[in-house]
Amino acid sequence: MNAVTRPRFAEGQILAASDLLGLSAYPRGREERHNRFVHRWGIVSGLDLVAEDAETSDGIPYKKVSVSPGLAIDGEGREVLVTQAAPLVSDRMKQQLGSALNDDESYPVFIASQYRDGTPGAGAIGPCGSGASAAAIEEGFEISFGLPGDETFEQSPSVIAAEPSADTGGQPWKILIGFVTWSKIAGEFADIDSDATSRHRKFAGINAAVVAGDGSSVGLQPKPALQSGDAVFSVRQDDDGPTLIFGTYKSATEIEPLLEVNAKGDVVAKGSLTGKRTGNSVQVQSGLASDGMILPLPPGVTEEQIAADDGPAVHIQVTPEIDPAGSPDPTRVFGTQVVECRVDEERRLHCRILWFDLADPGGGGGDFYARLRTLAPGTARYTLAVSTTEES
Repeated sequence: MNAVTRPRFAEGQILAASDLLGLSAYPRGREERHNRFVHRWGIVSGLDLVAEDAETSDGIPYKKVSVSPGLAIDGEGREVLVTQAAPLVSDRMKQQLGSALNDDESYPVFIASQYRDGTPGAGAIGPCGSGASAAAIEEGFEISFGLPGDETFEQSPSVIAAEPSADTGGQPWKILIGFVTWSKIAGEFADIDSDATSRHRKFAGINAAVVAGDGSSVGLQPKPALQSGDAVFSVRQDDDGPTLIFGTYKSATEIEPLLEVNAKGDVVAKGSLTGKRTGNSVQVQSGLASDGMILPLPPGVTEEQIAADDGPAVHIQVTPEIDPAGSPDPTRVFGTQVVECRVDEERRLHCRILWFDLADPGGGGGDFYARLRTLAPGTARYTLAVSTTEES
């Protein structure tokens, strides 16, 4: 069936069960298509694992674990609704995983939409006294457990269709809600693994080419309820022009900017700006380096850029730094001679200083080379400049 059929009625029409079923199938199919193709599947709100301390009859501690109320959308566009805390059943986990349960593993917990027949309604009496029971469909859920790694399995949605998903049965779409650990000695849940849960839980999103605000601003935030210091991204429009702000939340009307672009195009950042340098510019790095050290590149300039055939030009200047505290014997008077102070192709500094005793303890007299001499590594002040052009 390639077209969506919407029921329509006429005055005095005798309604069949199929006519009434169309009344529920049409909006349900539209909602599922909207959820599936406009949104991205995942958790909308809640559905957290909550642990509570408990003990077995033998006094062995363990955790009672439950799923908090919440809402999710699966990959078929179906809603998964939990209206009250749902306990996890340890016997069901033992039944599903059996001997695979170990104390040192974290096991994924999934929730899936499950449509099933509800309680039949009252019979409908026909002209000849016969009747048929009307059944309700319960849109429930099912909680299941998996082995470590099952949370990475790929799931494929069914083909697009005008009809809604099947009233009962159908392929379950598993939504990860968290991880639990196991206690073999207690035969119960040991705890919940919050770290693994935070890394793998998938939240619902939206497919959109445009996200529009209320006429003055639109914001993005990683948390549903913000606290002071949480990250916020805001795009604003007022009489002074547009403003883009990334920063931390202070109040409903105030953001502490970390990065801001104002209406003039000025970029204001609290930290340093790094990245690939383009255009005609010179980036400079300077400091003090010791013999054998590789001179660092300026922020934003990478080794890959320097190594490229059309990379920027690198200019380096080094000047030896003579520190009297570095003499072989601080109690004597030494002179110095710079043997070498250069930088090789790896930008490694080669700096060696010759120290010679001016008091001539070796009896060399005027012979410089007969005096006490010590060859030692030295330090140098450096200036490294990287010159980029439009091509580099």
